[in-house]
Amino acid sequence: MPRSSTIYSKKRAGKGDVPTKPPVPWRERLTLRITEVAELIGVNRDTVQKIIDDEDVVVRHIGRIPLIVTSSLIDWAEGNPTIEPNSKIRKDRIAPKHRAEAERLMNRIK
Repeated sequence: MPRSSTIYSKKRAGKGDVPTKPPVPWRERLTLRITEVAELIGVNRDTVQKIIDDEDVVVRHIGRIPLIVTSSLIDWAEGNPTIEPNSKIRKDRIAPKHRAEAERLMNRIK
């Protein structure tokens, strides 16, 4: 007997029944992802990564995902330094087995 039509509908059962949460304004969020910051300030991801590498903003990691602290981004945009010079990573605090790689990366950034 040939099939005349499928019994599946395009809409999944119960998919549209759950109300969605309204989006939280970015200033009220604690952290932002790199792509969100790039959209906000109108640059690409590489430029945001350079800002992170220059330690101009505070970054926290969840696993391997870098999250930029929103208050430090606002301070950076307004020209207020968030990070004190003493809190930056010093070369003597890098493990000896990673120093060569760190030096290579630092020279590439400059």
